[in-house]
Amino acid sequence: MIVKHQIGKSPYFYLILKLKIISVTLKLCTILIMSFFYIIMGLKHLFDHEYFLPMMPKAIPQHKLLIYISGVCEIILGCSLLLPSLRIYAAYGIMILLTLIFPANIYVSINNIARKQMKISRRGSIIRLFFQPVLILIAYWHSF
Repeated sequence: MIVKHQIGKSPYFYLILKLKIISVTLKLCTILIMSFFYIIMGLKHLFDHEYFLPMMPKAIPQHKLLIYISGVCEIILGCSLLLPSLRIYAAYGIMILLTLIFPANIYVSINNIARKQMKISRRGSIIRLFFQPVLILIAYWHSF
């Protein structure tokens, strides 16, 4: 005998529905928070580029230009994350950007002078390193 479950009759239906609503709500909240974060940080790159100069290793040329470019990218990606039609591209762009700037965060964590100029403790710079993969995973989650 085949038993068909009708929608609403399964004891797990409402639990699954609630979990789906929580997941969608959490995802929307993180999209809004991360968009705001990227836009604000992008603006900080443009209007307070001096703050980011100590992060730049001496071996990399055109420090100011790279800071401005990364700021513009953060603003564009943060805004694009808000648009469902562009969200997947923004998410992948954010993953790429976070991967590209990771060496600058490593540089800060191993360079006392850079940390002092940025007024970041060694512990803070190391915690920042561990946040990068979390931000990449959140961006990946936003891609689907």
